[in-house]
Amino acid sequence: MRWAMIFMIAIISFVVAGGVVKTAEAKPKPWILGWWPSHWDGLDFAPYLEDPSIPHDRQWDFKPRWNAKEWMGVDGGQTTIQKFFEADILRERDMEDGIPVLRVGPNFYKLSGYDKRRVTDLLDAVHKVTKSQAGYFQIKDDRNDALIGYYDRHGLRLR
Repeated sequence: MRWAMIFMIAIISFVVAGGVVKTAEAKPKPWILGWWPSHWDGLDFAPYLEDPSIPHDRQWDFKPRWNAKEWMGVDGGQTTIQKFFEADILRERDMEDGIPVLRVGPNFYKLSGYDKRRVTDLLDAVHKVTKSQAGYFQIKDDRNDALIGYYDRHGLRLR
C-alpha cells in the first residue's frame, strides 16, 4: 500500500511537471483559427528606426546639415556649454601635456550619436581647438579617466 502511494505521487508529479513544461513552450498554432481574432490587430507596427542598410559612417549624410552657430546664441555659445555642464553631459575642460582634454559625465552617454557630435562640434567652434597647434582634443570618461575618443578636424571619433 505504501509503495502504491509513492508510485501514485511520482506519476502525478511527473504528469504535473510535464504539463507545466508543455504549457511554457511557445509554439506556433497549427492553423489560423487557433488564435483569437484580436491577436491579429495592430500587426502593422513599424518602429521608428534608421535605415539599417546605410553604412554607419554615412548615416548622417542624409540629414539636414547642422551648423554649430545654431547653438551659439548671442554670447558665442558660452551659455549653451554651461548648460551642458549643469546637465552633467560635460564635467571638465583641462590640459594634459599640452593636449586639450574634455572630461564627459554620465549623461554624455545618454545622447544620440548625432547629439554627441553636435556637442563636440560646438565646443570646437567656440574654442577653435582644431585650428590650434594641438589640432585635436581628447575625450575622457570622468569616472575612470579612460580615453573614450577624440575630436579633430575630421570630427568626433569614439572608441
